[in-house]
Amino acid sequence: MTDNVSPFAHMSPPQMTPPDETHPPQVPSSARPPWATVIGVISIVWGSLGLICTPVSLLGNMLSNKINPRTAEMQGRFPDWYATYTIAALLVQVALAVLLLIAGICLLRRSRLARRLHLGYAVPNLLLGAVGLVVAISTMSQVFQESDMPEVATASGMAGAFIGMAFVMVYPIFLLVWFSRRKIREQVQQW
Repeated sequence: MTDNVSPFAHMSPPQMTPPDETHPPQVPSSARPPWATVIGVISIVWGSLGLICTPVSLLGNMLSNKINPRTAEMQGRFPDWYATYTIAALLVQVALAVLLLIAGICLLRRSRLARRLHLGYAVPNLLLGAVGLVVAISTMSQVFQESDMPEVATASGMAGAFIGMAFVMVYPIFLLVWFSRRKIREQVQQW
């Protein structure tokens, strides 16, 4: 006859202690904070869109000149340096889009470099946006004054420039504010 003794009979039951409410459980340092995931994904999406949309914008501009003679005539009124400025600004925008894409990936990987890359994207982007707004307003006002376009078209062109720049500058301003916060700096430094 064999004994039906449990193989766990020699073990004592686990002690059940209530949780210590004075010291909440610590989140493991390897856990990615939710903000890092959100900002990282947004940066990847914006960076990818910048890589796609900026060259398409340049191509569309070149094609519209060939398709619509009125557009080519209007662009012929812009100063000679404006085409060079536009191409240079688009190249800088592509480089900034690549930087933002890399910054987003680094943020998802919890790299300390992510904060510096996001700030390195935000500052030049804001400067480029401010210069772009000044250039657009000064050249557009000159071109519209010399054209036979009604004042409503001139005003809507100016409003479009302001609204476009405001929209483009929201994310870089947010990044500057977010990554300049002491709590975020300290959290990123622990990665």
